Amino acid sequence: MTRNWPQTMLRLSFGLFTFAVGLCLLVFPWMPDWSLNSAQWLLPGLQGVWDHPSFRGAISGLGFAYCDFTRYEEPARVAHGPRQRPFSQTADK
Repeated sequence: MTRNWPQTMLRLSFGLFTFAVGLCLLVFPWMPDWSLNSAQWLLPGLQGVWDHPSFRGAISGLGFAYCDFTRYEEPARVAHGPRQRPFSQTADK
């Protein structure tokens, strides 16, 4: 069995990128620098929403989902390749 190394490296790179984005989305909303961005200057009426803990939690939830996807899906694809369909047992009858 030969492996397609460019495809494997692309998958690993995608997994690393997804994990990094997820980690940033998970942690950054709770840092003090969260309030220092251009989005609040462009839309000052949304500052109350932007700083609300529920909104920050929603952003962190997206980050967790990205990290969770990376944790379970990408390593399995890299290690085992694409999923194979099992043979149908009813076809041999």
